[in-house]
Amino acid sequence: MRQSLPTWLETASQSNVELRILVVNWGAFEMPYTDPRITVIDVSVAGKLVFHKAAALNLGIGILPTDNSLVVLLDADTEVLDPAFWAHASELHGNTMFATAHPLDSSCGTLVVPLPVIRAAGGFDEGYRGWGSEDLDMRLRLVAAGAEQELLPAQSVRNRPHDDEVRVRYYEDPQEVSAARNMQRLRECGRGLFGGDILDPATLGDAKDQVRLALGETDLNPWRRRLLSFFGPLEGLSDNPDRT
Repeated sequence: MRQSLPTWLETASQSNVELRILVVNWGAFEMPYTDPRITVIDVSVAGKLVFHKAAALNLGIGILPTDNSLVVLLDADTEVLDPAFWAHASELHGNTMFATAHPLDSSCGTLVVPLPVIRAAGGFDEGYRGWGSEDLDMRLRLVAAGAEQELLPAQSVRNRPHDDEVRVRYYEDPQEVSAARNMQRLRECGRGLFGGDILDPATLGDAKDQVRLALGETDLNPWRRRLLSFFGPLEGLSDNPDRT
């Protein structure tokens, strides 16, 4: 965040948008900035540095004022490269969200959504613990509830490169354990919303288009291949990507 947060401030200043930054700090970061646009919430869990991303997101969303503000969700390692990102986000209205082109984009945690819309969705599912999938769950639930999706401007945000040790040092479980567990939870969410397996397009029927919309994809099979290559074998799913 020491490298990414200055890009938020600088690009927002260049775009002349009114910005309030809320940092939910799970005890691992000393905020070096005194900018009046920044509010920091420090969280301690039983004296341990155990990060729970979904809970952190809900905490931030929960203390925002009850109005029609736009919520811009950015991971700590996400840089905003283009002032047009903020201008584009400020044009969002109604039951619409902005998200990245597909969920394995390096900036997949970036989501812009009106505050009432994300609150109506019930916030983030805190059953996702450790690494991954809580953002995809939210995208699926928003689309299932009727939200429209527009894609963020290309190359407007990016994630700073870093190794996985930095990514998961404050999680309770190894990355591969929590990632696989959370992906199974995401598949259960998809079954409840759409009646099929989001990783098996053949099971989705007419819901394919909704799932494609939620994931910003035109074809679910390449997405499925990428997920399998990333997460490895998943329960009840073969490695044959050509079932449609």
